[in-house]
Amino acid sequence: KDFAITDIQFIDVDHGLSSSYILSIFEDSRNVFWFGTYEGGLIRYNGHFMYNFTTEHGLPGNSIRSIFEDSKGNMWFGTAGNGFCMYDGHKLHNFSRLNDLSQLYVFDIKEDSRGRVWITTRSQGVFVIEENTILHLDTSQNLPHNSVFTMYENNQEEIFLGTRNGMSILKNDSLVNYTFEGHKFHNHIKAFKKDNAGRLWIGTRRNPIIYLNGIFTEVKVKIHVKAFAVDSENKLWIATVDEGLFEVKVNNDSGWNGTYKKYTESHGLSHNYISDITYTNGYLWMGTYGGGINKLKIKGFNHITQEQGIESDLVWGFIEDQDQKTWLATETKGICTFNDSLYFHFSEDPNVLDSYIVISAFKDQNNNKWFGTYKGSAYRIENDNLYMLNVKGLSGLLSVISFMEDKNGAIWLGTFDQGAFKIEKDKIIQYNTQTGLLNNDVYDIFQHDNGTVWFATDEGLSILDENRIYNFTKQNGFSSDEIRNIMQDDDKNIWIGTFGAGVAILKNGRFSFIDESKGLSSNLITSIIQDNQKRIWVGTESGLNLLEKEKDDYNIINFDKSDGLKGLDFYVNSVNINSKNEIWWGTGKGITYLDLNNFHLDTTSFNVNIEAIQVKQQFPDFNNYLDSTRVNNLKGISYGDVKPFYNCPQYLSLPYQDRHITFYFASSNKPNVQNIKYISRLYPLEKEWTLPTEENKADYRGIPPGDYRFEVQAITINGVHSKIAVQHITIDPPWWMTPWMYALYILGLALIIGLLHRWRTSVLIRRQYELEKVVSLRTVEIQEKNEELNVLLDQITDQRNEIEAQRDTVLNQKNHIEQVNTEISHSIDYAQRIQSSLMPDYFEFKEVFEESFMIFKPRDIVSGDFFWWAEEKDKFISIVADCTGHGVPGAFMSILGITFLREIVLKEKITEPHEILNRLREEIIQALKQKNIPGELRDGIEMTVIVFDKDFKKASFAGAYNSIYHYNNGKLNELKGQKFPVAAYPGMKPFEKVEIQIKPGDSFYMFSDGYHDQFSEIQGKKIKKSRFFSLIESNVEKDMAKQKEVLVNFLHDWQGEQEQIDDILVLGFRIPNK
Repeated sequence: KDFAITDIQFIDVDHGLSSSYILSIFEDSRNVFWFGTYEGGLIRYNGHFMYNFTTEHGLPGNSIRSIFEDSKGNMWFGTAGNGFCMYDGHKLHNFSRLNDLSQLYVFDIKEDSRGRVWITTRSQGVFVIEENTILHLDTSQNLPHNSVFTMYENNQEEIFLGTRNGMSILKNDSLVNYTFEGHKFHNHIKAFKKDNAGRLWIGTRRNPIIYLNGIFTEVKVKIHVKAFAVDSENKLWIATVDEGLFEVKVNNDSGWNGTYKKYTESHGLSHNYISDITYTNGYLWMGTYGGGINKLKIKGFNHITQEQGIESDLVWGFIEDQDQKTWLATETKGICTFNDSLYFHFSEDPNVLDSYIVISAFKDQNNNKWFGTYKGSAYRIENDNLYMLNVKGLSGLLSVISFMEDKNGAIWLGTFDQGAFKIEKDKIIQYNTQTGLLNNDVYDIFQHDNGTVWFATDEGLSILDENRIYNFTKQNGFSSDEIRNIMQDDDKNIWIGTFGAGVAILKNGRFSFIDESKGLSSNLITSIIQDNQKRIWVGTESGLNLLEKEKDDYNIINFDKSDGLKGLDFYVNSVNINSKNEIWWGTGKGITYLDLNNFHLDTTSFNVNIEAIQVKQQFPDFNNYLDSTRVNNLKGISYGDVKPFYNCPQYLSLPYQDRHITFYFASSNKPNVQNIKYISRLYPLEKEWTLPTEENKADYRGIPPGDYRFEVQAITINGVHSKIAVQHITIDPPWWMTPWMYALYILGLALIIGLLHRWRTSVLIRRQYELEKVVSLRTVEIQEKNEELNVLLDQITDQRNEIEAQRDTVLNQKNHIEQVNTEISHSIDYAQRIQSSLMPDYFEFKEVFEESFMIFKPRDIVSGDFFWWAEEKDKFISIVADCTGHGVPGAFMSILGITFLREIVLKEKITEPHEILNRLREEIIQALKQKNIPGELRDGIEMTVIVFDKDFKKASFAGAYNSIYHYNNGKLNELKGQKFPVAAYPGMKPFEKVEIQIKPGDSFYMFSDGYHDQFSEIQGKKIKKSRFFSLIESNVEKDMAKQKEVLVNFLHDWQGEQEQIDDILVLGFRIPNK
């Protein structure tokens, strides 16, 4: 319920109960709950399913007043006026058929240490069932009253009976009666419970009484006790009539210290009349008379709202002072304090606070308390005196949303709209976008061990290192620009919470990310904190997450309303762990806190049970049919012994036509079954397990004939696996797949093969006779033809001799050509080694430009394209060239070009790109004796040159015919070269350079025309420069290795089997961060 202050959940008719009026509640040894209702029958609940049993199913009555399980596992049910019955897991044994017992109103059923079952009744005393006999005890045997509410046996084999007129103790067939003076209701003994200290608690209609060593001590609290329960920490829980639930911390000395905690409807209970209670596995289950079932998690989340006295539900910050008093920053009521009670300390009084909207809280090392307000100022409370922070020269009011104290004791403030402030003694320094911050909304401030100060802003992360600010955004590879929190864990890892991309973790200089895809309840992170067990708690806009280290990863556990949370919208950085090891959060529905001392994830082993089997969408009742071949009109079913309390046989055999089967399963001994997932398989049809799912059924249709084993396993939210539940099934084959049918198939096949053999043999005999006649005729014809062939053979022999002489001549010529070709190939290979040795090592280039790639594909062995680079006079020079021609002519030109470049750059020390081209052109013209006259060969080089300063702050470019691409500020630009090559050319002019503004992260692409001139096998068209540009533009933000892969794959797919028409050279690189 929304107004519950603890983790209270409820089950009512809306969830499947047959009645809201619960008379009894019991958990059996199989961890299944049984609820007895008023006029609604009996309910069996396994956490997933509710099964309702009424008189139609054999119960003697529909009002179930008591439930009990004996030492043999049998369930006993007592009714309100219709006697009692026993259920052995297969069938009901109705004792009410005996005339003397059919009208009994049963209060309680218990078993003593001798195996006798005691039935206490409203008006007929006690019935004791021992084997096949029933004993009766009433006032005629000295019982003080025939109305007996309950029974209890201690370890001395003393039987305690609670009656309407006091208590009786039976030992060795001797009955001693006790009555209590005072109010008559003291003698209405409703319940017994022994605590862990050995005291017997007696519940009366007036109050509890403690019995120890023959002494009765009255507990001075006026309540009508219905039932007791003791939890694992020896706390006593008392169910009452109309007074709700009482929690009593048992004192080891007296048993009662006079204090208790009370839970009523105002605390979240659905009703104040608690008819029965039971404790199991950290949860208290309560049956109410009018409000269904309530389930209280004893060590769960707790909540504080205005209902508990706090003046504002909206809390943006917590601090704890040296007196263990909690201070709250509230949105509507200023500053509050919380100890044993809640009260105002400072509010919206304009003479005290200029804004009652307090949005942050902080305690410094001197125990001064700091608070930030919205559109107000920052305040410091020192020795109960309030001081307002005055920032001189500041226009407007401050909205302080974060605080931090650095190693030197300086206080830092983060604000909305005005950046951050550092307060050091009387000096205040402001940091904002004008001084380098990414944004003026500073949600969190953190100081690293190295002294740097980190700012979480709405546009990224800013880091102040001495007097310089460095900024990190999505463009630098960060997951999100909207940052809300920064936290360092005990292992020195930095946790950064983002508003939209989950959590980023900085470890050993590398980022890893955790978001919804890995299990977070939301990517909108609001708070991060680490507890003393090194667990990380992450608050979000949609729930809470617990991250536990698991090898190199984290196991993520989500908490939502089903786990006891009231509000799922956790406030930004509104979290604190106090000295009591309690963690507090501010949410949209008040304060939520958790006692970490008592918080433990359940790692106990547990079971999963196959609850029911559905065949062809019908549920056969395997317990109620003697004929195993006919169940619920399903013919041909056979099965073995049925498992008690579960409608599942040990094995099940189904006919072929009924091979649609659904298994239903549940794990009933884990309280929050909604957080349990299941994996299953039908082996050997399925070798692998299914993926974990919350669905607690598995449906199979059209199963092939064979023997199978259905297996299911449950997994808790923290990764604990249950034992595997197994169900054996057999799908019988249809008649056409049975062994005797296969025998008939074989016999029939053998008969058919025999008949075919006889028919085939007769056909072959006839054909043999006919062939022999034909052979005789053909023999005569062959002899005549043979004589003619002998004449032709002599002629063919002469022609063969002439052909062999011509073949020998051709072979000699072929051998000569192969020898010449081998010598030429060796020469070309040697030329290729010379060319390769002259070209610089690409890996030396990659040491400077780590993010780079090169695609180099000569059309022939040697290439007319070449790449060259050098480092000279604090400059990096990168060159890509395309010489006239390809193959051997192109290679000669490339060797010539590389040789001249080494002279020009390395010896003459020329490093300007246009001067390199001008000087190279002079050498080419002189070497090739070009005179620039009509008809002359225009051999030359198309070339691009880029020169970088070593600090990568600027670059310059010059090009002959070819252009380059430059990626800068999110855009890919083309820088074109001049329209003439490096050679003698009509109208040639001096080459000019282009200055380029660069920054780290820019990308450059240099290339020859070979890539975009390549033809397609399918389309018969060139790639073209425009398509090449678009291909780079669409992949430019990927890493260089990925870009190379994209270009190579595109070229391969485009070219297909088409012959390569030119040399191909593409060079891409990214400016490094230096």
